Amino acid sequence: MTLRPWLVVPLLLLAVILGVLVWFAPDETRAPVRISMRAELRSLASAESAYHASTNQYTADLTILRGTGALNGTPPGTELIVDRADSSTWAARAHDTRTKQTCSLGSQAPLVCR
Repeated sequence: MTLRPWLVVPLLLLAVILGVLVWFAPDETRAPVRISMRAELRSLASAESAYHASTNQYTADLTILRGTGALNGTPPGTELIVDRADSSTWAARAHDTRTKQTCSLGSQAPLVCR
């Protein structure tokens, strides 16, 4: 069976439109991961604040913060990394290895996800 030219053009146009819709449609697997990473970073912020209130410094050691009970374990596939922690500031990021998303937060930086 051969396709007639007047039938091929609408089919190609339909394929392009569907491709554009799929490309720009919201990815339902990324949103829950981003919400989870934001929650982890907010928990880390609370734990860092509590630690700073008692020691006058921030810490990069997550085992110390988990030992206080203020920070729970991270979800599977998510890495929580403290990039900088000293007596005045801290900065951390959460990275999801499945979706390659990263969110960052710090004592002097807003919560940003990419």
